[in-house]
Amino acid sequence: KRLRALNDAPSGARSANRVDVEQLSTNIHLRSLNPFAFAAPFSFVLWRCVGRRRGLAARRSARQAPPRPPKEEPTPFPSEPIFPPAAFHLLQLFYEDPDSEEMVDALEDFQDLHETDRHWGRFPEHVADCRSSAYNKGQLKILQGILKCIEQDKSEDLRLIGLNTLLSLMIGGCTLTRCPPTFVIEAGAVEILCKVADESEDATALEILLELARMAPDTMLPAIIEQGSAEACIKVLESSGADPMDQLTALNLLLSLTKRAPAPIAATGAYEVVKGVSNVALVPRRNKIMNFLRPLVQHEG
Repeated sequence: KRLRALNDAPSGARSANRVDVEQLSTNIHLRSLNPFAFAAPFSFVLWRCVGRRRGLAARRSARQAPPRPPKEEPTPFPSEPIFPPAAFHLLQLFYEDPDSEEMVDALEDFQDLHETDRHWGRFPEHVADCRSSAYNKGQLKILQGILKCIEQDKSEDLRLIGLNTLLSLMIGGCTLTRCPPTFVIEAGAVEILCKVADESEDATALEILLELARMAPDTMLPAIIEQGSAEACIKVLESSGADPMDQLTALNLLLSLTKRAPAPIAATGAYEVVKGVSNVALVPRRNKIMNFLRPLVQHEG
């Protein structure tokens, strides 16, 4: 209203009231400002002062902190044994001279361990791996001790449990804990098994030789044949009182050897011996062996 009156007033009145208009506009401008606009610089300064005080207090507390206690050594725990109790007990007996009953019990416990525990141990692939490892040397000692139990002739029970344990190590239990055929052959098992099979016509010894003939590498196959595995099979087949299951095992071993190396088997005269098998249940297996050997025999003839 005052502005309108000033506009309608004469020129002299306008000049007189100019100061009042400027003062009014200044008052309006000051009222429209934020009341906290002038408080911002003060709050920033206060924040910086409080931050500095906190930093000084932290430094003082760090200087006054007590020293750390001395570092303690870790609690000593008993070391884990290399072999399970059953395997370690058997290994100890091989270094002693126990009686046959104690050795039979130890071999049975070891066989149960192998067939039930999937992580009891692991055999090396070759005997050469035992030079730099005490654990592998212990595994070699266990295998050699089992072979000694098979080779001895004082106790038949000890020989049978030794054969069963060796067969279980090769085909029983977990795949990780089985004994590789290369390790068994390099330990000297073929000669002992052929001797036992030739003397007692034991089917378990033939079964172990069969697994060796199936899984052994080609470089080790001549050693299996030359050490008398084919002759042991021929002796079982020629025996008149042999059990049919023993003859079947001998035929399986001959068939496995014939598939991989027919010429050395034909040179042993196995064709004529297999031809004389008359058991009806064994005829199919006999015919397979004859089919492999017939071309070599007829060519020689």
